[in-house]
Amino acid sequence: MQLSPFHKSLWELPESPDLGVRSLAAVFRHTTNSYKFYWFLAILEALKNNLHRVSLDFLTAEMIAQVWYPVHMFKLNLGAIDQLGQLAHQLKIKRQLGTHPKHEVLWQEAIQLLHRDAEFQSSFQQLQRFVPQRFLTPWFSAELRGLPDYAKDKRIVELADQAFGLPETPLYRLVPGPQGDTLLELHPDWIVYLTTNYRVVRDFVLWNLSEYLYTRNPSVPNIPEKLFPPQTRTLNQPRKYWQKILDRQPFYCPYSQTPLDAGQFSLDHVIPWSFVCHDQLWNLVPVPKSVNSAKSDALPNLQRYLEAVIRLQYQGVQQVLKAEKNPAKHLEDYILLFRCDLPTLVQMPEARFAQHLRDTLTPLEQIAANMGFVRGWEWR
Repeated sequence: MQLSPFHKSLWELPESPDLGVRSLAAVFRHTTNSYKFYWFLAILEALKNNLHRVSLDFLTAEMIAQVWYPVHMFKLNLGAIDQLGQLAHQLKIKRQLGTHPKHEVLWQEAIQLLHRDAEFQSSFQQLQRFVPQRFLTPWFSAELRGLPDYAKDKRIVELADQAFGLPETPLYRLVPGPQGDTLLELHPDWIVYLTTNYRVVRDFVLWNLSEYLYTRNPSVPNIPEKLFPPQTRTLNQPRKYWQKILDRQPFYCPYSQTPLDAGQFSLDHVIPWSFVCHDQLWNLVPVPKSVNSAKSDALPNLQRYLEAVIRLQYQGVQQVLKAEKNPAKHLEDYILLFRCDLPTLVQMPEARFAQHLRDTLTPLEQIAANMGFVRGWEWR
């Protein structure tokens, strides 16, 4: 496959004549578990905090904190046998944590539970038994060839220590800590390389992580947006859009059928934002604040509400077409979704408009339900 310059920059790491950069790149090829990505992201986080000798407990807790939002808020599937996702689920249940805790809270909760819960400790330490060693496999592929799996981990630890500081030195070695624990020691040359190329290296890992997740979450939109906690968002433009519509004509909430107050309404993502990760107008409807709070990230009962949602959307578009001097500017989301131009949208009959939205929202709702989003919400 011929890669564009943009994709090539994401697939390749900056070269260094004295380091085994190709070995680092090889870590992320043919990956069957997410741990390699999150292990390296945890190392980069330690480096950002100027930690060059860091405990395995720190790094494992960091992995759990980094995977939290992809697993719990965005409900991404990490793979059927992925232990990291299972560990994040254990932490959520045992500590009764919500979906949106802060990063530092997650890290602290993981460390505390490690010392208080035998089951969690066992799963936590099981991850440590193979992740640090197996990550270094590409540096020693020739030496490990033919060795049975059970013998590889110990051999990798020995080889990393022996090769530390030699040409093409491994990224790190494992050394005893002062309290009988194990520490990861980054090699000074790799510290310089990673610090100098921090953003490029991190983007390389995130690109490969996104590709990995796409294969396990086919049809799920906007996966790169789902790797991190959501950024602060504003709905100023969609709110202005609906504000003008409601100022001109009274409408009713598609869920509760109560009148909408032009000065007191919220905007609901019909298919939850945590699934679609966008604020396109065709997925937004005005509702009373109480309805929006009650629905939260649930999927509405489409059999009951879809036609009311579509009708409100259509009537809103008609208002804009009649009242605005430059309606295309306000209706771009619909024009792009329907793959049409403004004259076509102007002449589009309601039945065709409705079919377009039905064909968009229905499969999205099904995929989101398959991922674990609560389905069939109704206003009570």
